[in-house]
Amino acid sequence: MPINVGNPLQFETLFPEGQVFMSCDLSINVNTTRYEIDGVWKKFAGASDLAVADNTQSYVFINEVNVVEILTSGWPLTGSLVRLARVFTTGSVICQIVDQRPFFTTLSSSADSVAHADTTGQTPNDHHSQSHDISGSDHVFPGGTLTFLRADGTFAVASGTLETQEEGSTLATDTKVIDFVGTGVTATADGNKVTVTIASSSFVSQYAVTQSQTGEIFTTTLTSSQRVANLSVTASLSGTYKVTYTYGWNHNSTTTDFEAQFQEDGTDMGEIHKQEPKDSFGSFAGTGTNQRHYIERQFLRVIGSGSHDYSLDISTSTAGDASSVWDFMIEFERVL
Repeated sequence: MPINVGNPLQFETLFPEGQVFMSCDLSINVNTTRYEIDGVWKKFAGASDLAVADNTQSYVFINEVNVVEILTSGWPLTGSLVRLARVFTTGSVICQIVDQRPFFTTLSSSADSVAHADTTGQTPNDHHSQSHDISGSDHVFPGGTLTFLRADGTFAVASGTLETQEEGSTLATDTKVIDFVGTGVTATADGNKVTVTIASSSFVSQYAVTQSQTGEIFTTTLTSSQRVANLSVTASLSGTYKVTYTYGWNHNSTTTDFEAQFQEDGTDMGEIHKQEPKDSFGSFAGTGTNQRHYIERQFLRVIGSGSHDYSLDISTSTAGDASSVWDFMIEFERVL
């Protein structure tokens, strides 16, 4: 199958695997390809800028150790090989490349058995052709588009593989399965096409907050828990959420305790806040002391989709002593 050097892309776009094409005046490139030789599938990574001799015919092939060889004496008579092309040169330029790939397919043969057509003595104007009989009236290719026709007329199905990378770093080579994992991710296969669908909700952030008004102060002198703030949310998806609560506080006794508890769906999150201040002198905005203490706590919660309630309660350890809070806030934010 002669290829016109003046149009080196004549067949490249149709059958690029293992194609030999001109690089410059007296050098060639070879495309990557997969092939079967002696019953073993191999991958050839390609080669570039391979020198060819001037004023002669060069024989280009992949040898049994998966390396391109170029000879001017003809095809080897021993050993296993995959023929690629014959390259004709004259006057310091390549004048013709004759494609010798066996039907752009696989080989599993010795050099003797692949020498179906003796091209010795052919000129650049000669046309090389091969034909093989396939018995049967129905020529069905098993394996679909992954089927290859060998030079001897038999079929082979390629064991196509992939290289898996994460942000450019190789995780595995020659993998055969792609597993799509994630909330809201689905994959469907239809023949040779795989469609991956990611639910729009997977990209939706979620944030909710409740907080006190400017200057708002909540005070209790009771030992039973008193509700300060409540945040009701509906989680859009199951996953990980960050819950944060903050408040300023004081207590007007140095011998009894300020107490606060935070709950998710009626269950305590973490230990309760129980603290006995060292100073109860003065007053601040109607509270029983001029002291101002602040606290912030965060929790990462793995929860299911649906409704959830978060609440902040305070109390005093001794009835009559005043516990106060201000600048209180509850935040709910989706993380993963």
